[in-house]
Amino acid sequence: MEYTWLVYIPNHCISMILPDVSDVKASLIKDIVEKRRKTKDVATILRVSVRTINKRRCKYEYSGIQGLIRSKPWPRSWIAYNRTKEETEEIVAFLWMKYKQEWPERLRMRLDEKYWIHMNQTTVYRILKRRNVRYHQTYEKEKKQRKMYSLEIPWMEIQVDTWYPFGRHRNFVIYSWIDDCTRRVYSKAYEHANIVNTQDFVNELIRRFPFAIISIRTDQWREFSKTITKYLSDLHIEHIKNEPYHPEHNWKIERYHFTENMWEVINRPYLISIEEANYMLRNWLSYYNFCRSHTGIGMEKMSPHAKYLQFIQKMGT
Repeated sequence: MEYTWLVYIPNHCISMILPDVSDVKASLIKDIVEKRRKTKDVATILRVSVRTINKRRCKYEYSGIQGLIRSKPWPRSWIAYNRTKEETEEIVAFLWMKYKQEWPERLRMRLDEKYWIHMNQTTVYRILKRRNVRYHQTYEKEKKQRKMYSLEIPWMEIQVDTWYPFGRHRNFVIYSWIDDCTRRVYSKAYEHANIVNTQDFVNELIRRFPFAIISIRTDQWREFSKTITKYLSDLHIEHIKNEPYHPEHNWKIERYHFTENMWEVINRPYLISIEEANYMLRNWLSYYNFCRSHTGIGMEKMSPHAKYLQFIQKMGT
């Protein structure tokens, strides 16, 4: 029976047993210089590229074995000869405190306009980073909070969007519109989201809305393409499209989809037809528009129908 013996060697004794790494590299590169080995073979042994071996060979030929030893970088305690004056850096820091949302290019323009100081934007960036007021490791950019709004006139803007409650793999889609002022909504189920169904839903919207619509806001999906824009233009309705990947512009209809999903309006996903879905939606819409109080901006806990009646009374007075 064979036994395997494990011998512990302290760390301070390893350097006494194994040769120095720089000596091994020097001997291998010396073999290349004396043409006893090929560059490719040495690169395979050291697990580096041929280009790295050629660089080490040049260092070895220039300064010997000292060129293969990694030296620590010198501490940078000196000040650059062309460093910006302290008074100018104070002005840059003052401008940053006054205009925190502006980029270095804009701060450079303000320096040039107000103080007649000509400076590159890279210099402004380095001053802010050196003073640890911006662009350091713990720096977090202040984001402007998007201001929520609610229009005061019902027919100014209608938000339209599609919703796939069971995923896009099912032939089931819900078209919805919401009034920006009164939060009055309407939904209808279709099998597909295409231009024909979009035109049918727009006609349903015009038939059900009591005022002449000025604009309709949608996203960038293909069911709201240029054909729909031309169709709305013929009806004297402006088509407003959101920026790509910015659903916050259509946030009222997106929030309604969340409410519709939370209340489980369509509660039988696999045993339901389009007619049954529209029946469930009509029951839900009658409750949402006439009975459910709304806590959104400008609604004052009124239902959409009560908000609509309040607007009619204001018009009468």
